[in-house]
Amino acid sequence: MAEVVKKPQKTTAKRFIEFLGSMELAITLLSALAVASVIGTILQQNQSYNDYILKFGPFWFDVFEKIALYDVYAAIWFLSILGFLILSTSVCVYRNAPVFLREARHFRTNVQLKSLQTFKHQHQWQLEKSAEELVPMAAAFFNYLGLKSKSEAGEGFQLIAAKKGGINRWGYILTHMGVIIICIGALFDSKIPMMVSEWSGNLKPETRNISASEVPDISRIAPGNASFRGNVQVPEGGKANIVFLNVRDGYVVQELPFAIELKDFRVEHYSTGAPKSFESDLLIHDDQLEKPLAATIAVNHPLLYRGFALYQASFADGGSKLDLNLWSLVDKPGTVISKKTAIFKNFSFTATGETLSAEMIDFRLFNINDVLQQDGTTQQTNIGPSITFKIRDASGVAKEFVNYMLPVTTEGVTSYLSGVRSDPTQPFQYLHLPVAEGGVDRFMQLLAKLADEKVVETAAIETVGRTMGKALLKNEDLAADISGSMLNLVALFLSGGYEAVVNDVKARVPEDKQQEVIETYLKLLQSVIGTVYETMLNAEGQKSLQESDWLWFDMALQALNTLPYYGAPLYVEMKSFEHIQAAGIQITKSPGQNIVYFGCVLLMIGVFFLFYINPIRYWLWLDQQNGKTRILLAGVSHRHTRDFEKQFDKAVEVFDSALNRERGE
Repeated sequence: MAEVVKKPQKTTAKRFIEFLGSMELAITLLSALAVASVIGTILQQNQSYNDYILKFGPFWFDVFEKIALYDVYAAIWFLSILGFLILSTSVCVYRNAPVFLREARHFRTNVQLKSLQTFKHQHQWQLEKSAEELVPMAAAFFNYLGLKSKSEAGEGFQLIAAKKGGINRWGYILTHMGVIIICIGALFDSKIPMMVSEWSGNLKPETRNISASEVPDISRIAPGNASFRGNVQVPEGGKANIVFLNVRDGYVVQELPFAIELKDFRVEHYSTGAPKSFESDLLIHDDQLEKPLAATIAVNHPLLYRGFALYQASFADGGSKLDLNLWSLVDKPGTVISKKTAIFKNFSFTATGETLSAEMIDFRLFNINDVLQQDGTTQQTNIGPSITFKIRDASGVAKEFVNYMLPVTTEGVTSYLSGVRSDPTQPFQYLHLPVAEGGVDRFMQLLAKLADEKVVETAAIETVGRTMGKALLKNEDLAADISGSMLNLVALFLSGGYEAVVNDVKARVPEDKQQEVIETYLKLLQSVIGTVYETMLNAEGQKSLQESDWLWFDMALQALNTLPYYGAPLYVEMKSFEHIQAAGIQITKSPGQNIVYFGCVLLMIGVFFLFYINPIRYWLWLDQQNGKTRILLAGVSHRHTRDFEKQFDKAVEVFDSALNRERGE
């Protein structure tokens, strides 16, 4: 009984090496990297966390933040996949490259006759010449076809093996080496050094909104950092020798070995006011230079200097100077104070006994909005300059405002717009202040009159006298009651709008009479305010009111009704400005960039070898059979089968002609 030979068992280490070098693992890792890259491309990376909260909402923001989707390329899982792909591909090359190189060099002269007879592409001849005499002719034949050949004599036969396209096997090696080198280049450009510094406690992201000079050393990175990508805004006439690198919900300051000065910033606009193109004139100040380097950068036209790339990424306000009117809405309503300030500056003021601060955030020269026309259609229109600011109370709670400098006409009605919101995730709600003679002065004057008890009292008595008869007002007690009620009604309206009046009636009047009392109160309220308005215009010399004046009055009533919900003790009117622009410059240092380019070149060459170089092998078998030499020509190609069929038929035709010459035909 024959002894059964057992195959040696593979060790755990060998199985692990085979797993690392397996195609299944490589495809899985490549697929995971592809998905991650798609996410990193679609989802803009390293933005402010507030932007992500606005986009996804609190729940999904937390989910995406936990799996590090806001900085995919620096995520531990992404770098781990990248590292495993390098390891897997390297093991694959280590295991298979020697085999492929040997195969590319080997002529396969150990092939057997039975194997050749099973080939799809084969042809046989017989010739009355010895096999040894035909070997030189066979070598010349393969040389004519552009193949390298090698002959080998066996027991009773001669074999000539030929091949070309062996460099195709290099395609496998080069593609895999290209992938490895590209991944290594990506690791060179990763944030691994910064992450290690953070893990070791030598680096801590700053989360406070403070100036760059106030950022502590533990949140700064020296100029020797190998790779980074950051942004900085440089105002016209200003300099910067740092960039800010976003790190989750904070940032770190990356110091530069040179300073960037913005001499001039230019932006071109379309007729609608939308930006068309923008560019910056820079001066690079460096101790290594005899004089500053002048250069201009534009979108897609960066400046390359000392291994750094400076891109024109965006533009913003650079601290525009503002001339404001601060109209009081609470303390002494209607009074105004002039204030000169600038974007990025803060100032304090007192209202209702509390100290508040105003933070100037942004200035925009153009605002392209969809404006509703009288015919019901919307049209994109430039509605002019605006400022964005916050008013913060002593407890730190802030409301954000956006005020437009020029009046806006919507549905045929012209007004000044002031947007307000308490939560950055919510849209702005707008206060519309009616325009008269180009400004808000008339509205503020009306507001001041309504805050004056004597003016309201006089208007109330006059209104009641017109409607109920002046004889009734000779009763001093009755007149006092009426004037007191009207004062309370106007004060209630100014403090809470129509809603406050309605709620007051519902709290004091039986339900069956509430609707009647509400209608009476609202008519009296509008009549009293109308009397104040009419008296105000008469005092200015306007004896009779036109339809346009009463249209303005209707808008003013709507604004007064909205004013209690405005949430600010003052209205900020922008009178003039000096626009100062800032260039948003992205600065990158990518030492792995050239490594990636080299890997891409290898990858392209490898792909070319794999897909466009076809490996071909031929064998010519010569042996004696029935006193004649049997000739068997066989060929094989693993790709381009139809093309090889034509090539093989042509080779048969050429060899047949050569044999005919040998026969003397």
